[in-house]
Amino acid sequence: MALLLAAAVVTTALGDVPDTLVIALVVLVNTAIGVVQEVRGDRAIAALDRLAAPTARVVREGAT
Repeated sequence: MALLLAAAVVTTALGDVPDTLVIALVVLVNTAIGVVQEVRGDRAIAALDRLAAPTARVVREGAT
């Protein structure tokens, strides 16, 4: 990501607007995909937490 941002700065300094726009678009798409994956991962972890048993019942010598 940092390399793409550096490339955008260089292409901007060189006045190459079309390349700068393409690089910026790639950075934006990459960021959006990363955010979506992060949200899905958080939801998956929350679902797994709901499935986990928070407590356990122990039976010792016939008594709970």
